[in-house]
Amino acid sequence: DKKESGLMIIAIGLKTGRYLREETELKYRHYAVVEGMPNQEKANWKHYLVKNSIGLFKPQTYDKGNESNVEVQHMNSGNGMSLLKFSPEEYFKGQLRAQSALQGMPIVGDKRYGSKLNPLQRTCLHIFSLSFNHPKTEKPMEVKTRVPSEFLRLIKGK
Repeated sequence: DKKESGLMIIAIGLKTGRYLREETELKYRHYAVVEGMPNQEKANWKHYLVKNSIGLFKPQTYDKGNESNVEVQHMNSGNGMSLLKFSPEEYFKGQLRAQSALQGMPIVGDKRYGSKLNPLQRTCLHIFSLSFNHPKTEKPMEVKTRVPSEFLRLIKGK
């Protein structure tokens, strides 16, 4: 997603790109600043999501749409916002934005899913960890980065 930040993998060569896309399970973990505060330190969100006619994900009943399971951890709160860590079982574009909104805590800066705030002029969603199997050795690898400092400033008010 264009308005987000974080890590990305660039494959050099078609064979490597195909391997990363098809042969290995990429695991993404994200930080997000959301409006409001969760009522639990840890939670598992499960929804069935379907895109509507304007491209937004909406919840559906059991067994319809894309099943979305996300482990959520509350990291910190302040100024009416919270920093959350998302660990989705599987990740697809727009999933975390939709699920946060469904929980009544839209991601800050995400006007499409109901955010009223936009202090950074972007969606406050950041990929901080990518896990995958190395294309040649097939050994598990993980690449990480830190929480963006501007996310921490938002909830600390400095």
